[in-house]
Amino acid sequence: MTIAGYLIAVAIDVLFPIALAIWVRRRFGVRWRYLAMGAVVFGVSQLLTRIPAMKLIEYFFLADVLTSSDTAMMVYLGVAAVTAGLFEEVGRYLGWKVLLKKLEKTFDGAVMYGVGHGGLESVLLVGGLAIVGMINALVLPGLDPESLGLPPDQVDQVYEAQRQIAQMPWWLPVMGGLERIFAMCVQISMSVLVVQCFVRGSIKWLWIAIGFHAFIDFTAVFAHQTFGESLGMTWGTVATEGVVAAMAIASLAIVFRLRPGGDPKNPAN
Repeated sequence: MTIAGYLIAVAIDVLFPIALAIWVRRRFGVRWRYLAMGAVVFGVSQLLTRIPAMKLIEYFFLADVLTSSDTAMMVYLGVAAVTAGLFEEVGRYLGWKVLLKKLEKTFDGAVMYGVGHGGLESVLLVGGLAIVGMINALVLPGLDPESLGLPPDQVDQVYEAQRQIAQMPWWLPVMGGLERIFAMCVQISMSVLVVQCFVRGSIKWLWIAIGFHAFIDFTAVFAHQTFGESLGMTWGTVATEGVVAAMAIASLAIVFRLRPGGDPKNPAN
């Protein structure tokens, strides 16, 4: 059942962005270039720059501090949330300005742009992690840690991983797939916010997107830390996904508010 849960999660992580892109294409007739550029922007702003830089800084300069101080960890999580907002939203803005400068800045294009951005994240990052988790669930339960010739601390880690897999509800991996659906709502709303810089001629929309992105990221991580400690892994994950779902609903409200005709002050956006 746990393997089935992981299979469902991987299917959502990979197939949902594809299905959503096809629907947007058919519904709005948007060019595929918006999708491709959204994926490129995510790859550059996160996979090739921010994530490697954060990991290097964490490993070489902050590892001891973060493990010894809860305050330092919370500050670091705040910085991580702000940098995520800065890198992704500034990257999204530059994508509109440079990569898509010859294409119309429209609501429909922004939706597809967000699908490309969130889709690459879902397929490569989250889908990849789900596949790794599924492999672990297949392989680790049948291992004898004592026969692996590992140091004692690593043997204990294998035993702990086996215990976690044995106690994991089958539906827990599926929650990761549901989170991708929620995250896609957020990514689309960010693209819709950033395109307002061009539609309405004001850079303030970029700062709104950065702030909203940072708020969502920090809230989600803070909820995961708080609920994980107080409710345990299983119910802590459920509670955290409830928070993420609320952020997704707020994001959808933004999308519908800013759709053409959705804002009385700017009905032709």
